[in-house]
Amino acid sequence: MGVDPAESAVAAELIAAYGGARYRIEAPEGAFTVVCSECHAGLERLLAAAGARSAALITAHNPRGRRADPSANTAAEAALGAAIADLGLESLVTAGVDPNGVWPEELGRLIFDIGRAAAIDIAARFGQDAILWCAVGAAPELVLLR
Repeated sequence: MGVDPAESAVAAELIAAYGGARYRIEAPEGAFTVVCSECHAGLERLLAAAGARSAALITAHNPRGRRADPSANTAAEAALGAAIADLGLESLVTAGVDPNGVWPEELGRLIFDIGRAAAIDIAARFGQDAILWCAVGAAPELVLLR
């Protein structure tokens, strides 16, 4: 489930930025970074340790790929944390990092055992264009929402 990039309303340069970002996960045993379309042993171990078959990385920062005021991003991040808590799900802090330094770091959450449709719904609530979908045995996948 997601939108085909060829049919997406998201600008091609934003799709490229999301796909090229580095996603740092603040795991209990230490932080590590994953990228789209590349399997990562640390992510596999993290999912196994959490007893999860999948997880979604979602941010609430910079809706629709437009830079938001830092205070708006902070408030949105807090609201995302509350939405995750309301669902009774576990999550870890993450950060999306632009390797070219054009975009500021975006805090987010890796949410364990959330269904793909539920992850898309939460991200859409926060005006996001995409999520990073992570499943056991598969490389992280950029899923476009619109």
